[in-house]
Amino acid sequence: MEEAVLRPPRRNTRSLLCIFAVVVSLGLIWPAGISAGPSASTAGASSPAARSERTPTVRGQGAKPLDAGRGNGPAKPLQKLSVDPANRTSRSTAGTPKAPAPNGGAGTTGVVPSPVLMTGSGAPAATSWDPWEGINETGSGLEPPDPWVAVGPDDVVQTVQNRLRFTNREGTLTAADLGIFEFFDLGDFDVNGTPVTIDGVSDPRWLYDAKHNRWIGVTTGWHCDDDGALDNDDSMGFVFGAISQSSDPTDGYYHFYEIYPGGFFPYEPTIGTSGDKFTIGVNENLLTNAASNCTTGTYDAGSLTTFDWADMLGSPALPDFTYDFHIDMFAPRPAVSPQGVSNTIFVASEQLLPSPAGDTQSNVSYMRITGTNASGGTVLSPKQDLTSLGIVAAFEDPPRPFQPGGQFPVGTVDRRPTDAIWQDNVLTITSTYPCDPAGGPSENRDCARVTQLNTSTTTPSLVQDVLVGTTGTDSWYPGVGLSQSGILHVVYTRSSNTEGMSSFDRYQLPSDPVTTFSAAQEIANSGSTHYDGTEWGHYVGVAQDPRDTNAVWQGNQYTKSDGTWATRVSELQTAGSTFVGIAPVRLLDSRVGNGTSGPFTSSVPKSVDIAGRGGIPNDAVAITGNLTIVGQQAAGYAALTPLPNANPTTSTINFPLGDNRANNVTSPLSNAGGVSITYKAAAGKQTHFVFDVTGYFLNDETGATYNDLAPLRILDTRSDVGLADAFHANVNRTFQVAGVGTIPPNAKAITGNLTVTNQTAAGYVTLATNPPPATPATSTINFPAGDVRANGVTVKLSNTGTLSAVYKAPNGKTTHLVLDVTGYYLNNLDGARFVAITPGRRMDTRFPAPQEGLTGPFGASNARTLIIEPYQGVPVNATAITGNLTVVGQSRAGYVSMTPLADDTPDTSTLNFPLGDIRANGVTGRLSGAGSVGLVYKASGGLTHLILDITGYFR
Repeated sequence: MEEAVLRPPRRNTRSLLCIFAVVVSLGLIWPAGISAGPSASTAGASSPAARSERTPTVRGQGAKPLDAGRGNGPAKPLQKLSVDPANRTSRSTAGTPKAPAPNGGAGTTGVVPSPVLMTGSGAPAATSWDPWEGINETGSGLEPPDPWVAVGPDDVVQTVQNRLRFTNREGTLTAADLGIFEFFDLGDFDVNGTPVTIDGVSDPRWLYDAKHNRWIGVTTGWHCDDDGALDNDDSMGFVFGAISQSSDPTDGYYHFYEIYPGGFFPYEPTIGTSGDKFTIGVNENLLTNAASNCTTGTYDAGSLTTFDWADMLGSPALPDFTYDFHIDMFAPRPAVSPQGVSNTIFVASEQLLPSPAGDTQSNVSYMRITGTNASGGTVLSPKQDLTSLGIVAAFEDPPRPFQPGGQFPVGTVDRRPTDAIWQDNVLTITSTYPCDPAGGPSENRDCARVTQLNTSTTTPSLVQDVLVGTTGTDSWYPGVGLSQSGILHVVYTRSSNTEGMSSFDRYQLPSDPVTTFSAAQEIANSGSTHYDGTEWGHYVGVAQDPRDTNAVWQGNQYTKSDGTWATRVSELQTAGSTFVGIAPVRLLDSRVGNGTSGPFTSSVPKSVDIAGRGGIPNDAVAITGNLTIVGQQAAGYAALTPLPNANPTTSTINFPLGDNRANNVTSPLSNAGGVSITYKAAAGKQTHFVFDVTGYFLNDETGATYNDLAPLRILDTRSDVGLADAFHANVNRTFQVAGVGTIPPNAKAITGNLTVTNQTAAGYVTLATNPPPATPATSTINFPAGDVRANGVTVKLSNTGTLSAVYKAPNGKTTHLVLDVTGYYLNNLDGARFVAITPGRRMDTRFPAPQEGLTGPFGASNARTLIIEPYQGVPVNATAITGNLTVVGQSRAGYVSMTPLADDTPDTSTLNFPLGDIRANGVTGRLSGAGSVGLVYKASGGLTHLILDITGYFR
């Protein structure tokens, strides 16, 4: 494995002028004997002098409001980045890799498999839902667009060329557009009090990190030598970075910058993330001694700067970091880990080759970054040349793509990796590759290349290397996105002699065979318009939706009718899942070692396997069920989530000490087919959990679809609705559901709310498809005496459309039951399909309201409307939601009703509670036509706070 070769010193040793004189005196970047910053290390460095020469300096600038630089633009027009994309010749003199011959040969350890042309999977095209026009050339004034998009629970951030745009998930602006120069407040930029003129900025990128609930953005900038001397001692390059102070991207940001020594310029920054750190990867070029534009210098190295999340979230003045570089590494792409489940950052890049082979191809290089700066510095693994190892074919320059009017200029598209994402032990890389698409005459075209590597072993193995293309067209510069459920999307530009640059998407389901993709979805059609520019950009951002487990977002470029570039932003949806109801099955009882062994300890999440057990198939994507807490040593709450989270932002069930309590859940499963439960209470306290599953969802068309209802009361034994008289303990009773009211006779399952009232003894009720045995294997609702208590249900109906219930308590005791139905499932594809989302909090009236939310307590009998769409991952085409409704701080006992429209006097109830008890209930509820729900607190007076966490939606 080659060593990184240090570039020889190039800095003039005379006293530095202007800013550099000040920078030197402050010990920021020069001379070699002065430290460059805490914990900065350099791959391949052999001496402190070499380390200081190579390493950038990083400084924090504190927190600034979003608008700190608004209106403070540059004093003169910004320069345009003028890097030659073909300038990447390797200067390595040690361990130079050999160019692989086709299908193996010299320099390889075996046959290198060639990329395979895609075939159709048979899946329909994705839906580009409710797209809106993004930033365009008219607003930016520059090319190439280089579009990028980031998405959070409520917000979308788009960066294109030199502009920033903040919207909600419907495209409505949440802040006025900002220039990148303005956002980073570069009109007043200084280095320790000495002003520095920033002559240009380029390549902004933004992403939302779901693990830390923060937005992070980077861009590059440069200052050209303007001191009039003959040598280049005043040019310098920067990476400017910012991290939001909250989950709101329009709040303030912590700002920081990297300043590169020796007149070197970092460009095309990319951000890679893991659970405990993030990495900024750049190419580094030499800056020239030209005041008018100094970014035309030659390529020098690829580098990676890694920061700890824990450090950077504290807004440090002197950030801790580690710096690594290789002079034969081009376009380093540290991969985004959207959920941050690993603490390793995986890196792909071009492994540059000597000329002449290196003029048109590069090998595929792979590295891993482990550790933290706090633990002594991160560690970059030795580069593995996967092409020389015979694992994956080299990157190759594709031909110039066609558009109406002829081919693009040389250099419009090249072989560089354009994107990288890591999830579930698979690293996915995209690039553009020469190909002959199937289905037509022999031709030399561009294909979007998608390469996936299994990273579970030290040396990765190939999962698939597939070319996405269409005969007679060029498919180029792709971006890649993975939904939380593992749906792989590739978004790309397509063009030909007769087709202007248009935007397309294809996807691959986790269950699809490798190298197969869906039908193409046209996102934006350019007709036969000729693009008047000469550059199209080197990447396109595709972002995982942090809530909707089946969705990604894109903001790709296309040619407008006037011959300029534009972008279109949209959520890419695939069909939701269908439901299969089952007789309740217990898959967790920690008291007896079912599902996990031993009790749960406070703040220590434990995972439970669901798929593959109890009749739940391996490809289930979500489940319905009932979570019960028993034997808790302290009051608290629990959160059931797809992935382990010691500090969850949502809750599933709240409870006091000494109360066996249950709550209905509808939850996504992790990609491994499990859920995680966290008990939140005083440190060291323990509890047991019981979980009964009542149904599951599949990402196919084999199950049932959902039809929502305005709440319909079909059982109330107090008034002889459905059944007459109270339930007597230990006596099964059966009642009709299908065919009652607006529930059709062929309904297969229902959602609703079961309430117990006037019980004469503590106990539990089991609601089941068929009459339960004398000792039911599962339970639906647990309760003490004298407590009106409700629990949501999703339950399969019997073959005759009935349900059975039993009250388990000492003989002779009685209770009344009430059942309100909120929807039903039918075995057809005419209804709504379910989409699970990572639980997100839409309302907590104890705190300031999010966008279009509610704040302040509810007054008795004063209904209020809560807007749901398009927040927390619920799109504007949703018809119903699943979630968890919690009451807290109520001043009087009562109940809450959730209905499609606000109603001061509802006919049904959702959540019943006494005074002084924080209580939750799982809900499945219809949305109004405006995408909202109504909520009302019913009591004799007083106030209460409400919390609503959303776990899924139907569409």
